Amino acid sequence: MLFTTGQLRSAFRLSKQQWRTYRDALPPLAKDQGRSGCFTANDLLATSVVHRVGSRLIMPLSTFTPLATQLFDLCAAAPWPQLERSSLLIDFEQRGVELVDQDRTIPFTSLALVIELAPLVAELRQHLLAGEPDPQRDLAFPPMLAGMRQ
Repeated sequence: MLFTTGQLRSAFRLSKQQWRTYRDALPPLAKDQGRSGCFTANDLLATSVVHRVGSRLIMPLSTFTPLATQLFDLCAAAPWPQLERSSLLIDFEQRGVELVDQDRTIPFTSLALVIELAPLVAELRQHLLAGEPDPQRDLAFPPMLAGMRQ
């Protein structure tokens, strides 16, 4: 499912000027110059991370510019259920972004942020699905790998 610029702006309550600031600071959001962009749920999750950290810690968006491509690529590469069960480690000194599972210990670094993704995923799901219940959430059995016969 792809989302429009308007849906992205609405999800984070961004004005047109704030949207321009995000687009300028985060190169992955500047795709399709001259046309209305289309964004994946993973793009919205990466934007949510930047929005949450930037607004809560009052950090300028330009702080994320060197990490933006790596952040968006990491969110795009991991399946949504894995993202929901993980945290994101943002290392500002080494300019790196890493996905950390809940069971794994966080690597030592002198200056980094750890952001739990589950609350961000829940907020996005609630906002974007707007009252449509997810029938998959009610299944009584765990997900299994398809195509594995024994």
